[in-house]
Amino acid sequence: MIPPQTLSWLVEVLGADVEVAEPPLPDTSHTNHRIRAGDRELLLRRFTDEELLANDRWYSPADEVAALGALRGLAIPVPELIAADVSVSACDVPALLVSWLPGTAPSASIDRSALARGLAAPLPVIHGASLVTRRYEP
Repeated sequence: MIPPQTLSWLVEVLGADVEVAEPPLPDTSHTNHRIRAGDRELLLRRFTDEELLANDRWYSPADEVAALGALRGLAIPVPELIAADVSVSACDVPALLVSWLPGTAPSASIDRSALARGLAAPLPVIHGASLVTRRYEP
């Protein structure tokens, strides 16, 4: 379930009624919600792991926003960033609203070599993207 303040943010951002698919999509460190607003399908990514937010510098909504920006316009499928509340000014937790990319999760019976080739295929395009400036610390 999406908390009321986050649902209000969605309605404000989208300017339309919002239909939420329940239950949330499975994930280990985020709560992902499939959203429909008018004829648009979207994904709301809520950064709900409080321990990671407090202690893991790699669990960063701002970095995800930057990465989506760096990959925008490349010849690979990348979600479009619709809106973000990384500072928790409107939502209950940091949240990103992105376009929905069609597809399915691989099944347990998938040919692992084919899966690896499919995952590797876009890497040359990704590695050709402009770098996101970030201070890395060991």
